[in-house]
Amino acid sequence: MQILEAASQLVDVTDSAALLLVVEQRLDWSRLRDLLGTRTVLIASDDESHLVGVADHGMSRIMIDVTGLPVHERLTQALLECVAEDKIGPESQVVAAYSGFEAGTVDSVSVLRLTEHL
Repeated sequence: MQILEAASQLVDVTDSAALLLVVEQRLDWSRLRDLLGTRTVLIASDDESHLVGVADHGMSRIMIDVTGLPVHERLTQALLECVAEDKIGPESQVVAAYSGFEAGTVDSVSVLRLTEHL
């Protein structure tokens, strides 16, 4: 959870609109909400079962169809869905946490300005 702690702090430091977490498995949503406090959190996955319980903890669920796509395209699809569902504005900045190197492990964090990525 250290990477998520760092991502959470980065949301504040960069004055980002939200934390986008792209997951490949179900997490402990209660623990995650406690860690992230009142920040806006968007949880994206291509598997409905990974998102069970997200809304119960005040976070938004984002379904994405990204099976087999590279990381960059997964993030782009997640951002597009967030904008399409009015979770963030089209000119927002978000902090994204995702699995960039090791499958199933959130090991990467990026600050993304939507005007530069969409």
